[in-house]
Amino acid sequence: MDSAFREQIVKKKPGWRDWAIRAGLILGVAVIFAVTFLFIPFVWVLISVAAMFGAYYLSTQLNVEYEYSVVADDLTIDAIYNRGRRKNKLRCAIGDIELMARPLDPNHISVLSTVPLWKDFSSGDSPDGLYAFIFSLKGQRLLVHFEPNDAILTGIESHIPRGRLYRS
Repeated sequence: MDSAFREQIVKKKPGWRDWAIRAGLILGVAVIFAVTFLFIPFVWVLISVAAMFGAYYLSTQLNVEYEYSVVADDLTIDAIYNRGRRKNKLRCAIGDIELMARPLDPNHISVLSTVPLWKDFSSGDSPDGLYAFIFSLKGQRLLVHFEPNDAILTGIESHIPRGRLYRS
């Protein structure tokens, strides 16, 4: 059994949702600027500056990196926001994984597509290195998408029960 520490960081690519949120923040600041200028002229500068700082803070929270860590029998996925704030998103025992395969694998797509709850911790860029795994979290089955490199896959492979990991 290999108990080495392995980690990988994957930067999430901004999607259409992220760009829509940023555009909404800019539009919101413009509306707040105009409304406060017209109706509350004596404090419009303070309110506008506060709105700009708030929009900047919220837009920086859209810069996300995912860190995958394998230590002994645990797989941990953390989100790192704007390279500063870290939040644990998922922790599971590798032995509890029911199935791990590529999401578009024709041999396993029927099983992977039946899980109603899913989370995406991938870069969102390309399906080339994408893997999916199923495990139970608080009594419900959860499907997780992520992009492990060879080191993470080797760490998972050494702890997952035989016949549950399908590497291609």
